Amino acid sequence: MIDRSDNRSVYQPPAEWLAKCGSDGLSVSFREVAHVIGRPLPASAFVWPAWWSNDQSCRSQRSAWRKAGYRTNGVDLTARTVVSRKHAR
Repeated sequence: MIDRSDNRSVYQPPAEWLAKCGSDGLSVSFREVAHVIGRPLPASAFVWPAWWSNDQSCRSQRSAWRKAGYRTNGVDLTARTVVSRKHAR
């Protein structure tokens, strides 16, 4: 679990994790994402693929992985996995 005593966004740790992983692409479970952020994902992450989208909106989870240089490449709500790919900035 990540210490967030400095009041950073709950989605900053996944961005840091993605930036450090160095992989061009990866598939992670929703459970892994929840572990990295240190709390359960919201219900909308389990029912709305748009929660994982690359939309330019100001949603903190989207901006966090975009800042790390990744984009969502696919989400499987049944398997509860998300695939991300490194994206040229």
